[in-house]
Amino acid sequence: MRNRGEHLGDARLKHRVVQYLRNSREQYVDIGILAADLQRLYSSDYGRRKRNAFRIQVDKVYRSVRSEMLDFEEEHLTKRARQNHTQDGGNLAPDSSDSENFPEYPVGL
Repeated sequence: MRNRGEHLGDARLKHRVVQYLRNSREQYVDIGILAADLQRLYSSDYGRRKRNAFRIQVDKVYRSVRSEMLDFEEEHLTKRARQNHTQDGGNLAPDSSDSENFPEYPVGL
């Protein structure tokens, strides 16, 4: 069997899975329901496919999309943390040597 890399077959299926996820208000996605909905909504494209084989294909596409989303989120959070770190760099707490030079209560007065 040859290695297909990231190509998962139907290019429109990936777009449709992403669109489904954006429109879904559910936090948990049931792959069986997702596959059944896609077969029903796009019956001209997926109606004649066997349910189990189509569900497996949708599962592979879903895992790929989810992985991309998590990678993107991780990259975004890393970038945001880096930006916050550089912004906070100018607002550092004073050194202990500063408090030694200007004591809060002068001694000997």
